[in-house]
Amino acid sequence: MCRAVFGTYRCLDASGPVLVGSSVHRGAARTRYGVGGTPAVCDGETHSWENTGRAPSDALEAGAADIEATLTELRSVDGLLLTALHAVHRQEVTLVRS
Repeated sequence: MCRAVFGTYRCLDASGPVLVGSSVHRGAARTRYGVGGTPAVCDGETHSWENTGRAPSDALEAGAADIEATLTELRSVDGLLLTALHAVHRQEVTLVRS
């Protein structure tokens, strides 16, 4: 199943690159499936984003699910890349077959 998720974000300040990541989860399953990542612009303005991805054909069926979107910054600390979460948002959605 090919899927796309989209939304808007606003990022005020970052010292390193920031990505909008997203994942989907359905039912009682413990697995979240990643739905791509998009570079974010942290200029204080509201921006649109869209991520697309694929899941195994039997992993996600039409019906209720939840989407999680994150704004994650990559920071260099003493030569190591560490992640810093700027925001996390979950929303209930209905998956449809197209």
